[in-house]
This record gives sequence, structure tokens and C-alpha cells, in this order.
Amino acid sequence: MNNKNNFELFPTLITRYDQIFTQDQLNDIYDYCKNEPQNDYFLLLGEGKSSYDINSQILDKIGMDVKSCNKINVFLQGLLDQYTLDIGINSVQVQNSWFNIQQENSTLLQHYHPMSVISAAIYVKVDEKSSKIYFENPNNLVRHLNSYKGEVNSYNKFNNEFFWFSVKPGDIIIFPSWIKHGGHFETNKTFDRTVISLNAF
Repeated sequence: MNNKNNFELFPTLITRYDQIFTQDQLNDIYDYCKNEPQNDYFLLLGEGKSSYDINSQILDKIGMDVKSCNKINVFLQGLLDQYTLDIGINSVQVQNSWFNIQQENSTLLQHYHPMSVISAAIYVKVDEKSSKIYFENPNNLVRHLNSYKGEVNSYNKFNNEFFWFSVKPGDIIIFPSWIKHGGHFETNKTFDRTVISLNAF
């Protein structure tokens, strides 16, 4: 008699919507961001700028000033509502949002978003040369398996230290703010790789 039971405990939900904006909307968002104030950003290595500030509200400004995106906040709220429904927590609202514009040979350092519950990334200008987004396994003890040569014979969801997504223009990725993510030292090769990020709680 086989009494075996497998329990896949403590999953982490990351939701990806593929190419959800039109190219015209993305062009309008990109043009708008390019003309907004930009500063150096401590998470970007190499040439890159950001509008990041704890009080920045780039999505509100886009919703007011970019005609093709006047319903962007209502649309994004619907996606956040679905995510919180899926994971069984109370609804959240966007508290701040900003954009990063990276140049070739730049890297976004691994990081998480403190003082937030749910975060998201909207990919405005990316291509096949753009750096991917890497998520770190929150169980950092899994590295113990990889510290012994030959212990892991095939990588899967039980022993991977990272999972990554190649991104396309118009993609949105929603994730818990506590999960570490970034470029994992991969060098971006796209001119003006542009991403809008948001925090919600």
C-alpha cells in the first residue's frame, strides 16, 4: 500500500499579464516619462535615471495628462483587486509610483520594497536585449543544497535559488513587496529600458 502524500508548502504568487497595453499607449507613456524630472537612483549601477521618491505619483500624472491612458489607475486597481482576491488578503491601493530609465550596460540591483504589501512593474520600453527580472527564492536556505558540488542534479521549483522572466512591452508583473527582485547583475543592453513600478498597501 502506498501511503505517500506530498505537500507543496508556502507558495508565492507572482502574476504576469502579457502585453496588456497597446503600442500607442506605451509610446505615449514613454514620451511623457522622458520629459519628467529624473534623478540618479541608488539601485541602478551604470547609466540610468529614475523619478523615484517615496511620494512620487507618476501613474496619477499619466492618468491626468496622457489622453490614451486616462483610465490607467482604474484598470490597475482592478488587477490589484484580482491579485489580493487570489491570495486572500484585503484590497490595497497604489500609494506611490515611479519610473526607471536604464541605458546600455546598466544593472538594477536586487532589492525589495519595504513599507508596502503588493508591488508591480509595468514594462514600457523593453526588447529582446533588455535585462530580465529575477525573483529570489524567499527560502534562502535552499542555497545550502547548491553549496555542495553535485547535490542538485536537476533544477526545479523545490531547489531553484532564482526564477526569471524575459519581459515584453506592455507586460505587467504583480508580486508581494517582500520578495527580492532585480536584474541579478545581468547587464541591460537596451537603450532607454523604461519600467514603471508601484507600491500598494
